[in-house]
Amino acid sequence: MNHETDWVVSDPRYDADQLNPKLKFAYWEGHRDFAYDLLQFVRPERLVELGSQYGCSLFTFCQAVRDFKLNTEINAVDMWSGDIGAEITGEEVYALVQKTAATYYPEVNLHLFQMCFDDARPNFADNSIDILHIDGGHTFEDVEHDFTTWLPKLKENGIVLFHDVYSPIDQGSCDHWERPRRSTTATLTLRTAAASASSSRRDATGMTDSRKRAFSSTIRTSTSTAPSISTRRNALMN
Repeated sequence: MNHETDWVVSDPRYDADQLNPKLKFAYWEGHRDFAYDLLQFVRPERLVELGSQYGCSLFTFCQAVRDFKLNTEINAVDMWSGDIGAEITGEEVYALVQKTAATYYPEVNLHLFQMCFDDARPNFADNSIDILHIDGGHTFEDVEHDFTTWLPKLKENGIVLFHDVYSPIDQGSCDHWERPRRSTTATLTLRTAAASASSSRRDATGMTDSRKRAFSSTIRTSTSTAPSISTRRNALMN
């Protein structure tokens, strides 16, 4: 990853919204501008997303890769089996995702894995992922399983993004996020390029209040009392 440039605040347009206007109202929509700028800043070689559904986050990443002409491989893993009570079936959602990718992002190195997360994991070597986005099941056990099993795939200085860590309806993912702060023997800390960059950016970054909230709720900076993410990663690999 290359994150030696300054953080630049953009005002992007998301082309995928033209095929699926609902993306503008998705739960992930509030994070889009932050994620777009994050990819420009980090310039990852490989990004893996666990949980894509309609593609709000996925096509944000694709938009950034296309706009900034990044050499980033994007991988999305989802069963695309459909949600209970959803208006359309999982296969229809998957077809829409495929159509969106082909229409707006044909030049992006994008791979879709229609399978469960565990089945997709052998496709990625250890120490090969720059950014891992976890947005699958939101119970504590689901988040812990996804994080623990995929952590060895992350590079030494990789970034993990968790969704719904301050959610009024997904208590499990919130508890998983809060656990390290409640424990004096925390096993997890995220040391990320974005976090280190926050100290060097001018407060007058031009970031809107919503983007600042997205930044603070997505990335936790490291603390002196907790070992780094690499400590747990290395333990799982050994």
